[in-house]
Amino acid sequence: MEYRFTSTIYKFSSNPSFCCVDVPDEVSAKWGRRVMIPVVGTVNGCDWRGTLLPNGNDGHRMVLNGQIRKRTRVGLGDSVEISLQLDEVSRDAVMPPELEEALRENDLLDVFNAMSRTKRNAALKWLESAKTAATWERRVESLVMNLLHNNLKGIW
Repeated sequence: MEYRFTSTIYKFSSNPSFCCVDVPDEVSAKWGRRVMIPVVGTVNGCDWRGTLLPNGNDGHRMVLNGQIRKRTRVGLGDSVEISLQLDEVSRDAVMPPELEEALRENDLLDVFNAMSRTKRNAALKWLESAKTAATWERRVESLVMNLLHNNLKGIW
């Protein structure tokens, strides 16, 4: 189901680039969740994908990053037309077969999968950011060793 509304951009924190709009209470209530909600939609007709954040008052806000503000040519105090719907596409990073094999060889696949979704995605993105095969291989070895020693702090 798609929801449409108009909202005004405001600054949420002392960081001038952290601009938000409030999601109407009736939209938050229809989704019935007070957690982060993955959504897709448009801002002034431009495609947007993001996450609604709880605002602490049983509602949500959405952050409009500099890229979407630039594309829509809006700023603080401007009104924007928004359409939103739940994002059904998985945001999980995909595990490369080579990593899965390395984890299986060391009986660590279950350990890796037991990590939080956020930590798994961070690890996979860290591996993905390697610019050379040698760097990727060193990072896989590092990840395996740190999982073996239950030491993941600061690894990525």
